[in-house]
Amino acid sequence: MTLALRNTILRVSLASIVITSVAAAVSLLSLRAPLPTAQELGVHDMQRWLFLSWRAESVSPGLLVSGLFTVAGFSVAGATIIIRYFRKTTAPEMLFFLMFVLAAGFDVWKIGHFVLQMEQLPVHFAATLTRIVQFAHLFGVLCLFISTLYLTGVEYQKTGTALSLAALISLTVVYAIPVDHLTLNPHLVHKIGDETTIQMVNVVLQLLAIANVVYAVAYQRNQEYLVLLPAVLLAIIGRELVFYLPSIWLAFAGFAMLVTGAAIFGYRIHTIYLWK
Repeated sequence: MTLALRNTILRVSLASIVITSVAAAVSLLSLRAPLPTAQELGVHDMQRWLFLSWRAESVSPGLLVSGLFTVAGFSVAGATIIIRYFRKTTAPEMLFFLMFVLAAGFDVWKIGHFVLQMEQLPVHFAATLTRIVQFAHLFGVLCLFISTLYLTGVEYQKTGTALSLAALISLTVVYAIPVDHLTLNPHLVHKIGDETTIQMVNVVLQLLAIANVVYAVAYQRNQEYLVLLPAVLLAIIGRELVFYLPSIWLAFAGFAMLVTGAAIFGYRIHTIYLWK
């Protein structure tokens, strides 16, 4: 993948998050009505992750919407900074980590549930929102896994093929899974078929990403990557807490972890390439 093509893909992804965020903000402001409550949205009060389940705490709609805009803002700001510092190098590990950061910004599509309720639009649009958010989440996890593969010494140069494959896998999975548009989870994603299986796949990919960093440090004796281990851990935990919103305080903590992990990862990779 050439630098020009890579930068074009990144800018298009960045622009799509900005346009979606602006469109969501304009839609909410133009309606000039109070945001629907969780009860009005029909949010299910039970949250489930793998084999754990708990009763979700009530979060004010305004706070939830503000949080989603904040995550999108971080994604845009973080991506802009990373693109600036890596604009003259391919840095495949940073490219895929950047796509992981950008994927988090697509959580802003969750705001669409508020717009759909206020506009009283057909329910099949809600299922589409869930597919978009689920696609971005799985795609982000795959990109993080591929990013850490490059840390182990993989020298696969066809990054465009790898990126396309990650997108194709995510799109195929999300297209195939059924969506229950009558059950909206507390993190504003509809219940999907084989939900536990999809979550297990994500966990396995995240564990493999951590294992890749451990391998790069321990077996290749590459101490330059030692600081990347806590960075990847923070990014993974933070992303999941932001995505699943188990509670408002854990979501705040997750956002802080995600920002910290992304900053450490970007700074360290930039330093390594600076000295190459």
